[in-house]
Amino acid sequence: MDGIDPGLYKSIGNVKARNPSLKIVIALGGWTFSDPGPWQKVFPTLASTKENRAIFIQNLIGFLSEYGYDGVDWEYPGADDRGGSEGDGENYTALLSELRDAINASGKNYIVTFTAPSSYWYLRHFDLKGMEAQVDWINLMSYDLHGVWDSSNPIGNQVLSHTNLTEIGHALDLFWRVGVEPSSVVLGLGFYGRSFELESASCWKPGCAFKGPGSPGKCSNTAGILSYSEIMEILDNTGATAYHDEADASKYLVYAENSWISFDDVTTFQAKIDYANNIGLAGIMIWAIDLDTGKLDALKAISSGTKIGGTNARFSMVDLDRLFPADMLPSDEDQMSYGLVNLGAEANAGEIDPDKTGFGFMLITGDSYAVASMKKRHDNPHPLVFLDCPDKPNEQDGEKPQKARVACFSDDIKGCFQLMERGVEGTIIEMPDNSIPVGFSNRDVTSDVFTLTFDFDLTLARRDTSNTMIRVDYSNIRGYWNAAVDSPGIEGGVSKRFHAPTAAQWREMFTNKVGTEMFVDAFEIKEEVSEPLFWDSADSCLVGGKEYDQGLAAHVGGTLDARFYYGYSMVAKLGDRELEVTQASGFLSVRGSTDLTFTVGGVGEVRLEKTNKGNPAMTNGKTTRHRETSVDAGDGGTNIDLSPYYTINYSVGAFNDTDGGSASPSGPYFDGKLSTRIISDFGDFNAYFPTTKEDKLRVKDEDRLKNRISIPDDNVLHGTAGNGGRISMGAFIKFGMKIKFWFLQRGPGRVFEMDLPEMTVNYGTMTEFTFIPGGDATSCTDYDIAYSSPFTLFELD
Repeated sequence: MDGIDPGLYKSIGNVKARNPSLKIVIALGGWTFSDPGPWQKVFPTLASTKENRAIFIQNLIGFLSEYGYDGVDWEYPGADDRGGSEGDGENYTALLSELRDAINASGKNYIVTFTAPSSYWYLRHFDLKGMEAQVDWINLMSYDLHGVWDSSNPIGNQVLSHTNLTEIGHALDLFWRVGVEPSSVVLGLGFYGRSFELESASCWKPGCAFKGPGSPGKCSNTAGILSYSEIMEILDNTGATAYHDEADASKYLVYAENSWISFDDVTTFQAKIDYANNIGLAGIMIWAIDLDTGKLDALKAISSGTKIGGTNARFSMVDLDRLFPADMLPSDEDQMSYGLVNLGAEANAGEIDPDKTGFGFMLITGDSYAVASMKKRHDNPHPLVFLDCPDKPNEQDGEKPQKARVACFSDDIKGCFQLMERGVEGTIIEMPDNSIPVGFSNRDVTSDVFTLTFDFDLTLARRDTSNTMIRVDYSNIRGYWNAAVDSPGIEGGVSKRFHAPTAAQWREMFTNKVGTEMFVDAFEIKEEVSEPLFWDSADSCLVGGKEYDQGLAAHVGGTLDARFYYGYSMVAKLGDRELEVTQASGFLSVRGSTDLTFTVGGVGEVRLEKTNKGNPAMTNGKTTRHRETSVDAGDGGTNIDLSPYYTINYSVGAFNDTDGGSASPSGPYFDGKLSTRIISDFGDFNAYFPTTKEDKLRVKDEDRLKNRISIPDDNVLHGTAGNGGRISMGAFIKFGMKIKFWFLQRGPGRVFEMDLPEMTVNYGTMTEFTFIPGGDATSCTDYDIAYSSPFTLFELD
């Protein structure tokens, strides 16, 4: 289909191995499928006759069975401008009806849905009421209401929100007019924004004119659209605040000088969800999950689902004495919460063994009387059951006490009343998703009925416990789980690790148990580098009666080709608004090279003071994050965000001397073009943390290939004034891991955040051009190439 490797369908089906309850539905058709080309006539042809429909349905059911999928969704805009044919609407309904009959005859229970547009122009080709009867639900594309295509429509070229809630309501009116039930419609939410290039930067409100699509994002790389992740990065980097259009439940923002984008965030997502709930829609759907941040911020904004693990879930993956030293080992009575996220290509193909994938893991264990759960989980005692519940309790004043009646319906009375251990007052309770019980009437009450008084004021949480232990592990290499997590610990010593008393034992463990053949799921970086470091120009001047332009430029260009690997483990104790890290170790490893060409050219005096950045002057490069991972312990209040990243900074310096001695404040005069190309290898070694004195002194050039240097034949100096000078240029690349831990604090405020120890490894490549006056009006040039050995940083405040 459409050039896709058939193996992809199998890989997607294998994901169900990670969660057998997952439903996978294959989506057919779509906008691109209806573009002019070989696929445009597929639907009109296969749906045109009963015979053709029967062949398609037989093949479809066979496909679902072979790959283990759970259903099918069809998106088909049938308008004339999308290759539609007369009779498509009627044939569409017949196709769905015959598909439903075939599914029923097969004894299967496959899901059947269709995705509907929100525009009357396309909806008029749908027999909505007839199709509703044949499907499980209808997915409404309540996004892309506006875009650059409006310029050729009656609306014209004015910037408008593509997720405008007012217009979504108008679109749904088209469904209600033909009798479609709200309970048959699922509301679509977009994890992206639509952008425009403003005709005038001074006119930026909805209704202002646009002249084309907005600037593309670095990852989505498509003009007119930015992913949710890219929008959040713009907000983070600029400190900007998006404008909130409350009436239309939309946000918009001006970026890149004159680009305008509309999008949804946590506030407007919630407004749309509230709207869907109020009118009785069936649910929500997302386009598309891969546009979210690595920490799944957009998904968290619309969902409160519990992840694998969860409060008081029984943890049996690893013996606890392999995770904690003896003095921190949890007791059998301690509460446990954990989260595990598999990462990488193998995980995407369905692998769930964390030793065969990258992974993020967090386990929290502590006194059971400090935190209690009233959610029912498999193999755990049945909690107390709510007999009634206040109206919308989470919308009430958080500090105002609320009351509900609860009782036990289980024979395990002790398990029911676990929250009363050492007294219920001040205990943090994980509330059920729905406090109204379902189907408990067939069971007998096994306790008295009690009144539970609760509120959402965490400042009243009990303070008689600080016995909360945390274990965190994160890596993108295979084998790290068995090496660092499911591995016997070593007791003793002060500088503990995994747990091991010395950094040397950590390194020995890694060297012996994890080989480079397991480095298979890298953070891959392939970046084209083109950075102007300095530019200075002046008006043309007369020389010998002729006009000449005067200007200078310095530039770095080339490529960065790197594969970044990492591993991190931590053991900590959580106190009252503080995190005591008792053990923390890890490694970073970078393979690959840079291929950079440093060039300076022009004529004039190099005066870097104009940059106001010193001499040498340094750029302030933006951080590029990759594969951010958020691990939730499942307790509803503890989360860790792990963010591998890299940054590139550049320097340029200009000195009015040739030997590094004292120089005059003025810059050197330069007339010519000098360039050098340097290919630098990152080496073949691991940087371990915490660093030792030997690490800081060790020169790692023996672990890397020597620099390959070339000087072009067209380098030229037209003359050197005074005593000559030096121009230095450099590129500095930092690879690192940022780690942020947050939890619901037991004190004033709601959330406590802490940045954990950051690991970094730094590389630098530098060149210096020295130009010296020679005899007979000639000039000489020296090239000094330097490569700074990688150095590491691991700081624990």
